[in-house]
Amino acid sequence: MTIDLSKEIIWIFTEPRSGSTWFSRKLSLILNRRLHPRDQGFESKNNKEIEDFFLSRQQLETDKEVIFDTHFFSGLKGLKNYSNPIVLRVTRKNKVEQFLSRVIATKYNHNRVWNVTTEQERNNLPIIEKTVVSINEVREYIRLTKRNESLWNEYSSIYRNETIYYEDLLENFNSKILPVSNLSMKIEEEGLPLKMPYNKKDIFINYDQIAKLIKREMPEIHQE
Repeated sequence: MTIDLSKEIIWIFTEPRSGSTWFSRKLSLILNRRLHPRDQGFESKNNKEIEDFFLSRQQLETDKEVIFDTHFFSGLKGLKNYSNPIVLRVTRKNKVEQFLSRVIATKYNHNRVWNVTTEQERNNLPIIEKTVVSINEVREYIRLTKRNESLWNEYSSIYRNETIYYEDLLENFNSKILPVSNLSMKIEEEGLPLKMPYNKKDIFINYDQIAKLIKREMPEIHQE
């Protein structure tokens, strides 16, 4: 059965460093829908204010013309305001690599470079010297990851939902609920993010310690 997407509300809940920017932009091109990030203006808001925004926002007729995109999983609580939305999540199986990729983007790339879209940009990324990550940073990441997992498990099952993994996007992803198939980040396209060149094991001196902690604290979430 073919879904008439012209009548569908689509929400994507994205995790940093999961291929989510690539997927969201690619889906936008395929479906010919404008991306509508819902995180803009949240920089000065606390968690309760952000959650209240999602809980209070009501569906508009024009919502069927866009793809909603957010990093805030508290937004799952507000999906009750929408008519049978399609709910997608973009995440990564290997939480060790996801966490360290996030550390690189936020602490070591100039101007917090999250994505590059040209070979020149990729070649101009800074060389990162060997370093150590604070275990407190790892524990905070574990806390946030568990919270997102809990929210997703509690609310997503109410709706038509699908989880998209970075590892599958690297190979060949076929959606079970959208008319989307044969997506691969290996196929480089103009305007879409390229894979970052860093080998985390060469950068982070305490890589093994970080991996051991994440695997122990999140055995049901982390996958090799």
